[in-house]
Amino acid sequence: MWLAQHAAISIIVATLSHASMRVPFKSLVFGMLLANLIDIDHAFDVGSDNGYANSLTLHIFHIYSGLIASIFYLIALKFSHQRYLFLGLCYGLIFHLGADAIGAFLHYQIDYLFGLSVILLLLLWYVVNKFMNKRYCIVIWFSVFIYSLIDFFQMYINYFVFSNAYNYTAWSWIVAVILLLIYCLIFRYVLISSIEENVNIEA
Repeated sequence: MWLAQHAAISIIVATLSHASMRVPFKSLVFGMLLANLIDIDHAFDVGSDNGYANSLTLHIFHIYSGLIASIFYLIALKFSHQRYLFLGLCYGLIFHLGADAIGAFLHYQIDYLFGLSVILLLLLWYVVNKFMNKRYCIVIWFSVFIYSLIDFFQMYINYFVFSNAYNYTAWSWIVAVILLLIYCLIFRYVLISSIEENVNIEA
């Protein structure tokens, strides 16, 4: 799955959770977006990753994400101060793996993934416009745009510049995840925080 698809799924789930259960949106969506950082394991021994037989053993964080999610859930039960952040991390890992399973079922064919992107964008448009304040909608769509730029960066490096050369392919993942982390922090502490006082939504 592309990072933008993971981001769209995270935002959709966080928005629906807030709307139906009044779960604090800011903490939950921040945790869910952070959970996508597990894709850093795509940079490990990427030269040996053929997308099939070797993939599972190479993607260490994906393998143990169930255990990691369980730990985050137990932490959420124990510590109330950051409960929804850890729940977001837990949910994010679950839905990340679910999305990857769908991608594997579709054999990561570009036309199927593109069709899935269209469906996700339509669903995202419906959900955020139905449940979120207009200012949040702008930030959310900007976030998906940023994720799409990161995806384009990876695809350009991997397929058009270095022809999947080992070092550059690995670095394309490393840099992408670093950019993802930076944007998650900006999203949480700058974009969302700058508008939360002006909308009727629990942070």
